[in-house]
Amino acid sequence: MNPFHFITEQAARDVVGSYAPRHFPTVAPWRPAKERHRLARIMAKAALLVVVLLPMMGSPVLAASDAFAPLGGSGFTAVLDEDGVPSFVSVDAISARRLRARGVEVAETVVFSVPSTPQVVSTQNVPPIPSVVFAAPSGPLVAVIDTGLDVSHSWFSGEFAGHVVPGRSFMGDPTNWLDATGHGTHVAGVVRLVDPSARILPVRVFDASGFGTDRAVADGIVWAVENGALVVNLSLGGPARSLATERAVDFARSRDVVVVAAAGNHADKGSPVMYPAAFESVVAVAAHDAFSPAFFSNRGAYVDVSAEGMSVWSAHLSNRVVLAGGTSAASPFVAAVAARVRAARPDLDAATVKSVLESSAVDIGEPGRDDVFGWGAVDADRALAAAVGVAQRPAPVSAGALSVSLVPRLGSVLMRAESPVSAVEVFADGMPVFSQVGSPGPWVFEMAHEAEVTVRAVDAEGRVYEPFVAKVSPKPVPGPKVSVVRRGAKSKVDVRLVLPRLEGRTVLVAVSGEEEVEFDVPRSGKSTSVVYRLSLDRSRPWAVRACLFYGSAGMVCSVSVPVR
Repeated sequence: MNPFHFITEQAARDVVGSYAPRHFPTVAPWRPAKERHRLARIMAKAALLVVVLLPMMGSPVLAASDAFAPLGGSGFTAVLDEDGVPSFVSVDAISARRLRARGVEVAETVVFSVPSTPQVVSTQNVPPIPSVVFAAPSGPLVAVIDTGLDVSHSWFSGEFAGHVVPGRSFMGDPTNWLDATGHGTHVAGVVRLVDPSARILPVRVFDASGFGTDRAVADGIVWAVENGALVVNLSLGGPARSLATERAVDFARSRDVVVVAAAGNHADKGSPVMYPAAFESVVAVAAHDAFSPAFFSNRGAYVDVSAEGMSVWSAHLSNRVVLAGGTSAASPFVAAVAARVRAARPDLDAATVKSVLESSAVDIGEPGRDDVFGWGAVDADRALAAAVGVAQRPAPVSAGALSVSLVPRLGSVLMRAESPVSAVEVFADGMPVFSQVGSPGPWVFEMAHEAEVTVRAVDAEGRVYEPFVAKVSPKPVPGPKVSVVRRGAKSKVDVRLVLPRLEGRTVLVAVSGEEEVEFDVPRSGKSTSVVYRLSLDRSRPWAVRACLFYGSAGMVCSVSVPVR
């Protein structure tokens, strides 16, 4: 897909007015690194929304890291001068509308990247080069949405050829999904090492020069899901929220596919929120270095878990094994663990797999969830043990030809019917908790405690099935945490809240003697850390607590913290 519509320079001047065109030749991988970095800066400055293939840390592309910062504008187009040389022109919103009125395509979202060879470093004080373990290719299909795959590498050929499922390219020739940069091969190699039985589905969404679009990424996700992927890895991202990519991620979620994405390598730029990692259903992966924060890894409320990302050996072009790092290398580790969990417990849905990864992670930061490591470092053995130990999910219960599955969730239960259902009623310990008519499901109903669940269902032919009975224990809702982080000179008090990932109303309650003052705290459903400023009469002692109201009647509160 070519997102550029070339027009003449005079036509652009008529609509856009004055501009400063930047001419550049094609950014080809055979050009010297300095030139490619300069051209990458030029391209990045021309675009409004920049999504990048996260580069392997330690590579020469770091010299051009400023190329990946989004700049102002509302779009851009390409202009041909009299000699036919293209230049990219930043276009404001008004001019963009005028251009579209003339039938000119103005790109609003574009993916730029300059993938380069990860730096090969000395083996002193780094992990030993790993060996590939043979295992039958019987594991789940893991889609690597990236730069393609070098299938001639010994890790993916010969006796290991069965681990690669023919992929597709969404940049240029659909049949040419071979890797020209090494990034995708390195990512796939990490999956191969962590889950020797996994099958790899390479999906190429970047060309040989490192150029791609969010549409290519979105199309790649949808294609991978439709072709059987149970886990999708995205070692790419950017600060722009692409609607196309979001819809593709939603499609994956609707098909019960685990999506894992790199959290980003831009801690030095203030850790901008990166997409698609920040989408709610995605497992966002930060990087650590021997259980210490990786200096480059993004921090933020959207970070779910962490994995080793500083010194990671993996496959590369020309049958090499190289050492590289970045959240690009951390993400496939988590994706591979997710694949192993799905292999061990194929009955677990994607949301439960994500919960298993989080709940079994090694807490290496502040107690509980934090913005650096999320819930902690993913550990394959702990995740598998946790998955095997998920005993709350009862086996499907049946009556006649109808079968129903009940999956515990945070403060609720997910219910699926294996056959078409026209109406359903749910009772917990004899009390009605849910009813639905005309919806095909699945359905979610609230439950705060363990209960005997009875389901009455009506199938498409009008036959009534009852009772489905099962003992279900929903996952407990973690309470919010509150701490005082700063006290102003007068009445101002800053309070930090760490909130569970659950939709609901969050309230800060300040108490002094008989007086109680409530403050509504704006937040999203994503687990997050929020700093909220209170105005209190500091001449009196106060204590504050946070309460989360979820569902129709659920409530969970933190302990009270004094304001001294």
